[in-house]
Amino acid sequence: MSDALLVFDLGGTNLRAGAFAPKTGQLLNTARTSSDEVRGVADGAAALEAVLADLGGQVLNRQPAAVGMAVPGPVQDGVASRLPSLFGPAYKGGLDFEALGRRLWDRPTFACNDLTAAGHGLVAAGHRDFGVLTLGSGVGGKLFVGGRPLLGRAGFGGEIGHWRVPGAPPVACDCGGSGHLSALASGRGIVRLARWRAERDPKGFKASALAV
Repeated sequence: MSDALLVFDLGGTNLRAGAFAPKTGQLLNTARTSSDEVRGVADGAAALEAVLADLGGQVLNRQPAAVGMAVPGPVQDGVASRLPSLFGPAYKGGLDFEALGRRLWDRPTFACNDLTAAGHGLVAAGHRDFGVLTLGSGVGGKLFVGGRPLLGRAGFGGEIGHWRVPGAPPVACDCGGSGHLSALASGRGIVRLARWRAERDPKGFKASALAV
């Protein structure tokens, strides 16, 4: 068994894996694939498990000391109830990432929200009171006070991407709602907003720089 940790960053755009050496604080190997491999398939959870097994094998050819997973959604006791950026709005399953890791590698597995994971990295560097803001396939935010994340009873603390924007156009969000911050300001949302405006003003769109 290795003393390296097997770590995953599961995002709405890419699924990443790394072998992390805790003694040196370095990533020894990394691998990634597109999140499109699990989005829209009939059984997203089974597809994700297969992808994680493959990525893990690419970065570490022996059993890890432990497994860590950063998940793009609210997590409580290792379980993510909704994963719209990975599986879309229809998925309501509640995926237990810690059980998944134990099943694949038979090692202790720890899962938390991706922004919470990023914040713990800053805590390890000595920071105590701060906020983390991310802009990618979604919009996320997390506050840490005294070195601890403010999560709330259901783990939804910091899910600012699903706040409704007053007066926002009805652009679809990954979660199935509309007018959310992520639907307007994320990487995917900006594209959807541009398409929405182009459909309603095709003449203006053709005259814009985006049409070039």
